[in-house]
Amino acid sequence: MNNIAFYWKTIHPDGSDFPSDVHPAMIALKTGRPIQNVMMGVFHPQEQAYHWILVSAIPQFKPGDPTPYQVYTTFSDITELKQAESKLYQQHEVLQTILDNIPVMIAFFDQQGNYKWVNRCWEQTLGWSLQEVQTQNVLEELYPDPEYRQYVVNFIYKSERIWGDFITRVRDGRMLNTTWTNVAFSDGSHIGIGLDITEHKRVEQKIRQLKGKEVLNVITGSVRRMQGMIDALLAFSRSGRKAIRKTAVDMTKLVHQVFEEVKPQDREIRFILHPLPSVVGDLAMLHQVWLNLLTNAIKFSVHQDSPCIEIGSKGEQNEKIFFIQDNGVGFDMQHVGKIFDVFQRLHSSRDFEGNGVGLAIVQRIIERHGGRVWAQGQVNQGATFYFTLSAQETHSEE
Repeated sequence: MNNIAFYWKTIHPDGSDFPSDVHPAMIALKTGRPIQNVMMGVFHPQEQAYHWILVSAIPQFKPGDPTPYQVYTTFSDITELKQAESKLYQQHEVLQTILDNIPVMIAFFDQQGNYKWVNRCWEQTLGWSLQEVQTQNVLEELYPDPEYRQYVVNFIYKSERIWGDFITRVRDGRMLNTTWTNVAFSDGSHIGIGLDITEHKRVEQKIRQLKGKEVLNVITGSVRRMQGMIDALLAFSRSGRKAIRKTAVDMTKLVHQVFEEVKPQDREIRFILHPLPSVVGDLAMLHQVWLNLLTNAIKFSVHQDSPCIEIGSKGEQNEKIFFIQDNGVGFDMQHVGKIFDVFQRLHSSRDFEGNGVGLAIVQRIIERHGGRVWAQGQVNQGATFYFTLSAQETHSEE
């Protein structure tokens, strides 16, 4: 055996060609050494896609002959693992982009309270680079007084998800008023999220002196909105990390329950709920999906003369399609590509409250259940939001 013919194109993980003479079987045959777990992509002409496999080759010898006469080759299909790895990388890239561009300081601490990573806003606000944070005891510089520093460390370890105000010394010696909240992970590490509120504090003090209560409320509201954005970002992050616990879910009952939770008490809304198929999914996550969709529909239709919300489903061969339709303000379809993006809003926050994360959470949950989401709308003519669950995830009640 001195040649191997390849009929399908093969590539390395970096996309470069995988010549036949470096195939594990050929290497094992030439060298007499076993070759283990070499990854290659094999182009499938019928599917017009690459399948990823791990190849191992074990040379076989005849007694007394040091030259192998044949090679046993094994193949393991890891395409699904590779696809999951690629999707995880894309999600990591999206989260990294958000963390580096959100105007909020974010820091990760290990189990011993040492800085492991900080985002760009943290660097720009406090003055130290990520490399310096990872190699120096920056906490001593931020909080020089040992007693006060211990107070800060205790606050981090408690991770009670409440906001606490601190005096923080930045690299150039200035003292900033900052506010922080912390979240603990299961491995004992922590994430700290902070804001520079020095200007807010200065204005707040001036307002107190001038007894300007109304303006103070405006400043306080701005801080609360920023904190709301942070809480929403945490919720978005959790929606991608939380394990899915599948169980049978009565969708008709769930939707009715959620509507009773969110319907306005001072305004009547016509609510049409068609019978829905039951599904197999995470009850808490699907509750969040309907909570976000119904809250959205109510918010944008409640001020119409006769607000109406309709929920139903329709079946396709491979999936069930659920929809929620309202007769509210709608939106311009030119902007539909942004509607499920984090912190993207198609309407002014002055007219409609919200943080721009609710629909992004809906998309993430549905995609984790193997489904899709999309929307249709027309300005002043209402909007319809759709999502799917695969047929394997549903039990028909028709």
